[in-house]
Amino acid sequence: MNLFLIIIATVLALNQAYRQYENYQVFRFLPQTRSQLAFLRRLAFNRTFQHESSSIDFWSHPTNLNQSVDVLLSSQARRELSSTLERKKLKFTILIDNVQK
Repeated sequence: MNLFLIIIATVLALNQAYRQYENYQVFRFLPQTRSQLAFLRRLAFNRTFQHESSSIDFWSHPTNLNQSVDVLLSSQARRELSSTLERKKLKFTILIDNVQK
């Protein structure tokens, strides 16, 4: 009986840990103004985007001007942030177009 419960618990844990990254992209931002850097810093600690459908994961953290910041963005997060990124004139390149592939 104990072995059965361990197997079930393991399967459930693995199922929770597995995540699809279809249409997630990795962006490299280059903050050139204090306003851009402050925006990225606020975003790095904003829990609004940490739920499943609108995910942001900072692969490198915003620390200095003219230092690149790599960020994994879900498609939902990109839609929610696109107008703000345009308004802030935050330069970026796409490092990985689709993380799942």
